[in-house]
Amino acid sequence: MIFQDKQSGQYKKSGLVKLSDSVKISINDCFEISGELIDIHKKHQDVFARINKKIDNSAEFAQILKAFDDKRELSDIEKLRLTSFETEIHEMSYQIPPDAVNAMSVLRAIRDQRAVSVILNCLFCIESYTKSFYYFYKDSLKNKVKNNRFNSMNIEERLNTIEPLILADEFNTRSLLALDLQALNHYRNDIVHDNISSFGDDRSQRRYYGQLPDPVLGFLNLSHIIFAADTYWKLVDEIHKLTGLSKEDFQKHYNLSPWFSSDFETKVRERAEQLNKIEVII
Repeated sequence: MIFQDKQSGQYKKSGLVKLSDSVKISINDCFEISGELIDIHKKHQDVFARINKKIDNSAEFAQILKAFDDKRELSDIEKLRLTSFETEIHEMSYQIPPDAVNAMSVLRAIRDQRAVSVILNCLFCIESYTKSFYYFYKDSLKNKVKNNRFNSMNIEERLNTIEPLILADEFNTRSLLALDLQALNHYRNDIVHDNISSFGDDRSQRRYYGQLPDPVLGFLNLSHIIFAADTYWKLVDEIHKLTGLSKEDFQKHYNLSPWFSSDFETKVRERAEQLNKIEVII
């Protein structure tokens, strides 16, 4: 992104366009991969339907899952029942050709890696957008600090400098958008810094408020990607709405959104809905 500094008249450059393009490309990759997974599911949907029905209708399995949620040690009888249940599911899954099972495993792993890229780059976009916005509109903002000071701030500090109401209401209560940003930040930190946790610690609820899966044992899907993209773009909307400074002037020559187009966004959301109905297996 290239723009003119209104104070000095010098031209500045930012990596925001490249970052937002990386988000779009990775979302498209996840969209295409998810389509391949749906196609495989359709070819073997009778088997998947029987497996899902078995899982959904098993009161014993639900009780065992609750024990895991409650962090309760399974009794010997529950361990035997779990082993028996897993054996039944495995026997049913043998009706799906090995090539299809392997393909699904590979596709899920690839989609997961592309999705990590989406989440990280959405956060990088937020960082870059706040910096570029501050440089572009600095003379029009109420709060002004030196550029070096602004660049050294974390994301929340920058947003609060631009407009405190972006992340909190007039009673200084953290907004849902602030919690969404915090969930993304926690996920990024746990991935990038590889923060070690105990094997039984499911960080999904504790760190990400149920919006993202555990970064080690969980798999990311289209719904998680949409959550990251929405958080980025909602923050952009709030920045412009609350400051009253034009989004059109700032984005005049660029598509900085996480989507190639509104039609593409609609298709991704529709495919995510398709996947949510069969994600027990996929």
